[in-house]
Amino acid sequence: MRSRLRAATLLLSLCSIAFVQVSRHGERAVVDEAAGRPIFLFALWGIALAAAVTALASPSSVWRPALGGLTLPAFLGICVAWGAVVYGAGLLFEYSDAPSREDVVGALIGWVLVEEFLFRGALFDLIDRVRPPGGLDAAIVGTTVLFAVSHLQYNAFDFAESAGQIAYVIPTGLLFGWIRRRTGSVWPSVVLHSLANTIAIVGGG
Repeated sequence: MRSRLRAATLLLSLCSIAFVQVSRHGERAVVDEAAGRPIFLFALWGIALAAAVTALASPSSVWRPALGGLTLPAFLGICVAWGAVVYGAGLLFEYSDAPSREDVVGALIGWVLVEEFLFRGALFDLIDRVRPPGGLDAAIVGTTVLFAVSHLQYNAFDFAESAGQIAYVIPTGLLFGWIRRRTGSVWPSVVLHSLANTIAIVGGG
C-alpha cells in the first residue's frame, strides 16, 4: 500500500510539473494579466513540486553541494568551456529579443531548478532503479531525451522548427547528465544550466 501511495504521489507530481513546463512559455495565456502575471508564484510552485519529487525518488546525497570525482579547477574549466560553447551557439542561432524581468528570474532561478530537480534529480534516479548504470548509461540518455522533448514547446512541438534548438539541447542534456553522474549532486548541473541561461539572456539583450 505504501509503495502504491509513493508511486501515485510521484505520478501526480510529475504530471503537475509537466503542466508547469508546457504552460510556462504561454504564461500570459495561463495567468490572468489583470493579476499582474504572478510568474514568481508559478515558478515557486514548480520548484516545490520538483523538489518534493526528487526527495521521494532520489537519495539524500543528491542535495549535497559536492563535486564528487571532479576537482574544482576541472569543474571551473568545464564552466568556461561550456560558456564559450553557449556563446558560440548564440551567435549561430541568434537568441530572442531582450527578455522581461519575469523571464530573467524564471530563466536564472525558477525553470533552472524545476528542470534540474526533475531531470537530473528524480527522473535520473528513477531510471537508475529500472536500469542501473553499466555500458550505455540509460539515466543520462533517458533524461537527455526527455529534456529535449520538453523544449519542443517553444515552437509549438513543431519538430522541423525545433531542429536547431534540439541540436543544442541534446549535447546540453548529455553534459548535465554526465556531470550529475560524476558528482552525484544536482547542484553542479544547476550551476552550468544557470550559466547557459545567463549567456542566452545577455545575448538576447
